[in-house]
Amino acid sequence: MKKLELKPDAHFWYKKWSTWLALASAMATAGLGAYTLMPARVQGLLPDWALLTLGGVAVGAAMLVPLATSLTQRSLKP
Repeated sequence: MKKLELKPDAHFWYKKWSTWLALASAMATAGLGAYTLMPARVQGLLPDWALLTLGGVAVGAAMLVPLATSLTQRSLKP
């Protein structure tokens, strides 16, 4: 079995754009999931703009992750 090796910048995970974009997408997706589980009377309290924003962040941030992993960030120099 081949040993796994970390990239030189692996310990800078919290500075990576891809980490923050994935986190934003996951949080927005979780928010939409929680919304669908709420009773109709509670769902009616959330404005449409909030739902559109959550949906846009969930999809948009996830689509930007591959781009973020392809870019070189100056702040990640080990």
